[in-house]
Amino acid sequence: MICDLRVHGPACAGRASPRLSPALTPRRGAAALMTPAALSILTTSFNVGTDRVKALGAWGAMGGFSGVLGVFLGGVITAGPGWRWVLYINVPICAVVIIAAYLLVSGEAPRRSGLASFDTPGALLGTGGMLLLIYALVTAPDNGGGRPRRSASSPPRPCCWPP
Repeated sequence: MICDLRVHGPACAGRASPRLSPALTPRRGAAALMTPAALSILTTSFNVGTDRVKALGAWGAMGGFSGVLGVFLGGVITAGPGWRWVLYINVPICAVVIIAAYLLVSGEAPRRSGLASFDTPGALLGTGGMLLLIYALVTAPDNGGGRPRRSASSPPRPCCWPP
């Protein structure tokens, strides 16, 4: 990461400055909404079988390619016109994607699979479990995650035994 102390202050080591973080929040939210939408379009547009496998493979390959290209072009743009241009470069890219979506994605309603087979409790428990895991990993260094919880003199016991 390029760190300019005059612009970012102590924003080294991958942390965004307080001025830049609000500008990046809508981009992060849009990215979080676009991934499931793209997968939904792919799975409803292609039939089960070879076509769907090829489409999902191309989608995964483009995800990896765009990650590499984004890092490379981000460095080129930051070194050339300046870091602020990184925030403006999405406008022409989004315009191209919106035009391509209107031309390539059919307007017919997707076939409904029915919500009867949707596992709502499982989805909520899985999402909540992942949120708790990420929260625990993020807050562990501040809450003493490296310290052992038990003294060395007490023997280990299975998790189902009472304390």
